[in-house]
Amino acid sequence: MNFKKKLFGGRRPCIQDLFGEDEDIPNLEEDVVIIQEGPIPKVLIHDKVEEHLAKRWRNVIVVKLMGNSIILGQLQYRLEKMWPNTQGFVVADIERDYFSVTFVSLEDVSMVLSKGPWLIGDWYIYTQKWDSTFDAKVHKVRFLIVWARLPGMPLHYYNKSFLSRIGHVLRKVIHIDHQTEAKTHGKFARLAVELDGGTFLAGLCLRSTNVATFYGLRRHLIEIANYPICKNEEEDVVYAIRDCPHAREVWSKLVPNNLQFNFFNCSLLDWMMRNLQNVGGIPGSWPVVFGVVAWKIWCWRDETVFKGVNHRIDRRMGEIAHKVRGIEEAVQHKRIMGSSKVVKMTRMLSWKPPPMDWLKLNSDGEINGDTGMASAGGVIRDSNGIWKGGFLMNIGFYSVIGAELWGLFQGLNLTWESGYKKIEAEVDNQSIVVMIFKENRPTCAHEGLVKAIKELLSRNWNVKLYYNHRECNFVVDYLAFLAATNPGGFTRLDLPPPGVRW
Repeated sequence: MNFKKKLFGGRRPCIQDLFGEDEDIPNLEEDVVIIQEGPIPKVLIHDKVEEHLAKRWRNVIVVKLMGNSIILGQLQYRLEKMWPNTQGFVVADIERDYFSVTFVSLEDVSMVLSKGPWLIGDWYIYTQKWDSTFDAKVHKVRFLIVWARLPGMPLHYYNKSFLSRIGHVLRKVIHIDHQTEAKTHGKFARLAVELDGGTFLAGLCLRSTNVATFYGLRRHLIEIANYPICKNEEEDVVYAIRDCPHAREVWSKLVPNNLQFNFFNCSLLDWMMRNLQNVGGIPGSWPVVFGVVAWKIWCWRDETVFKGVNHRIDRRMGEIAHKVRGIEEAVQHKRIMGSSKVVKMTRMLSWKPPPMDWLKLNSDGEINGDTGMASAGGVIRDSNGIWKGGFLMNIGFYSVIGAELWGLFQGLNLTWESGYKKIEAEVDNQSIVVMIFKENRPTCAHEGLVKAIKELLSRNWNVKLYYNHRECNFVVDYLAFLAATNPGGFTRLDLPPPGVRW
């Protein structure tokens, strides 16, 4: 058992653990003077009192996730994963997305401030030592520690003092990546450098990786992976959706030959405006075709980058034709129905109890937009809405459909193990129901989970599975959200957690 578990009994520390009882301040009445002038009194605090109060906060740092936002529980969870060897700390919310982190040990404060840079996903974490002048309302990030890469560097340049000298071009070198120092990174050198928080370069580090690396490459400051489809050195928007050979192959089949020179030789803004207005007079619904093709090319690019999928040109053209036809039919239908009066009805949606002697299982899964982590949750209730059981599941990196399938599987498994025999199971994604019941459908990446759910449904009990609206499923929405901060994998809930109204 490590020191932290011995100290706190395996639980997270709290502020009372770290600060203890408040100490009495000597000469308080003399050093804190209250002056009654007008409707609002003034409080004058002597420097000795200020120093006494600030002394207890010497183990506190201020952090902020730059370029994004994050909730308190998720930040605590991610920092615990990032700093597992500390003796313990407590995270508290301040203002303007700033958080305070109070450590048990002063050595841990030094480690966090000196090691860096720290990232959650693609986003840098700003860190600074807390002092009594810190005011979240007006505070500006002065310095930001980031990774700077030196791509394609000759092997004989891997010298610690030489790399430090190069890094000082940016501002200040904090440290050199130990793998770089040990010459194990044959592809690039990496330095932790401190940038002025108000500079253009620091701003680039807060944007998406794609934009930051593109402009960083132009300034020869960071490494960028070549455009993954055709290995071009630079990828900007117009290159990705128009000038890449794979994109150009699609456009060339749609744009008449006599218009292709102007089509491929204008700026991004002109290119978009000319085609959305169909200045070239291309026959048919060209603005619709143009928008669909640009969107599909970007989708195909993502499939190639993230999944390694590369569709043939005939399939791509078929997808475009299908999508354009669907849009044209929808527009035509709107024109036909436009003159008729449509009666709008408002329907109140809520959770509906199951029949007497039955139980209802609601399950859901979600992906956290900040971290990409998947989680699932579920609840079992009777015809009176009484809580009969529930669960949380922190899945890790996974897809939305996969998370919802895990939620349904764990909910059915929990219901079976609890001995219940009459169950209505509801999910808020119709695709799940289709995947379970549709015959002769294409295989999917979650075939193992689907088979496991089918096996549960085939057992000797009475189960009805159907789709219902998300608005009827708010409790498990919250449980799936709550599961993202759950440190374990699966947690059974015999009682509803705090904050749940069922």
